[in-house]
Amino acid sequence: MQHTEPGSIDARFEWLANRIAELIKGGAADRAGLAIGDEVIEVDGVSVVELGSRDTMRVITQRPAGTTARLTILRGGQRRTIAVTVRSAD
Repeated sequence: MQHTEPGSIDARFEWLANRIAELIKGGAADRAGLAIGDEVIEVDGVSVVELGSRDTMRVITQRPAGTTARLTILRGGQRRTIAVTVRSAD
């Protein structure tokens, strides 16, 4: 099994929640339309509510650079799906 280094979406979760705490302006998450406070509840249609923030970010970024992760988020009580492109972490 090939181990690949995780990529990045240029965002950081809160310590104990799958909620966006920080975005890099102009980064992948920002360009995709994610916002601070968005809570990620699914990745590619699979629930991540039972995962910690570190494991959820790993689920998102452990894919080849240039591929897309479909994030289902809660924003202001509304569910929406946002596609974010994972980039190389270099």
